[in-house]
Amino acid sequence: MRSFRVLLAAGTATAVVGWAMWAAAQDYARDYQQDTAAVPAEGAESATGEEPHERMDYREALELGITPALPEVEGTVSWDLLTTSTLGYDERFDELRPMFPPDVQALAGTQVRIVGFNIPLDSSGRRILLSLISPSCPFCLPGGPETVVEVEAVEAIAVALEPIVLEGTFELIGDGVWTGRYFYRLTGARRVS
Repeated sequence: MRSFRVLLAAGTATAVVGWAMWAAAQDYARDYQQDTAAVPAEGAESATGEEPHERMDYREALELGITPALPEVEGTVSWDLLTTSTLGYDERFDELRPMFPPDVQALAGTQVRIVGFNIPLDSSGRRILLSLISPSCPFCLPGGPETVVEVEAVEAIAVALEPIVLEGTFELIGDGVWTGRYFYRLTGARRVS
């Protein structure tokens, strides 16, 4: 019975992601057809004045409508605060490591609520990423390590396309040994809404 539930959950997640990719491809195709007339003969680089493949800040993506905005939820940690952490050179370890501002360090070990988009990491639904940016590709992170929180949930969290609010103990990843994946972790997490 358990394997049936796992297969059902995996099949549902695959269908949801497949539908989201199809919808995104339809939007992309429509937008591409509309935008091609605006690109001069010299190419896209001269049209934007920017180098191609430059990483876009999530605020720009919100303004352009590339990613949906998260709702403001009272009592949640601000993503504006979490995105102030950066990757920098740490001479003590002779490597790149997360650099957490004092306001972010103050959250370590506290119970917090965070709103974000759910990205499943396994079929159990207990390991997910909570993301500032809506995912558009099942194989890629939608942003940098400062825009996602690794979640270890107490119980399974259903796949959802809408933003969710989780509550749990906030941890900084990289205070000790940094694995090079994410900056933050939420343990003992439960879905609030």
